[in-house]
Amino acid sequence: MEYFILYVFDHPEWISIIITAVGLYFVYGQLKASQHQLTLSNYSEYTRRYSELVALFPEDVHKPDFILSDRDDHDAIMRAMRRYFDLCFEEYDLFKKDFIAEDIWQLWKNGISTALGKPAFQQAWEIIKNDSQFGDEFENLIANMKVEKII
Repeated sequence: MEYFILYVFDHPEWISIIITAVGLYFVYGQLKASQHQLTLSNYSEYTRRYSELVALFPEDVHKPDFILSDRDDHDAIMRAMRRYFDLCFEEYDLFKKDFIAEDIWQLWKNGISTALGKPAFQQAWEIIKNDSQFGDEFENLIANMKVEKII
């Protein structure tokens, strides 16, 4: 060990290599911390947007006997549903572009699947998919969600 230390001090290029390596280690740590912070920030933003959307739905939106077409507040519900499916598409797009991790996407995907198990969301999607274009991949994802189709 002592010989190695003397050798390093006799060869200044090794000192610069060691300093560079230590510097790269700290830069890597900073990059990982920044990436973690960005992930947390994005997750928080999408959670906030989701919470705002949920507040727009009527209290009975989760009931199995919900019939969208019979509602006086049909237009307001559809506006909220359009925003919901736009948010779902954004989440899917982030995942496809590798901007979010698999575990976050699975959490969001499970939430979408749960929502699609409810008549209100199924009825709204039947309307929205016919007058909007999300692309075949997303539309197939929604169509193939393993949910019990009630309508």
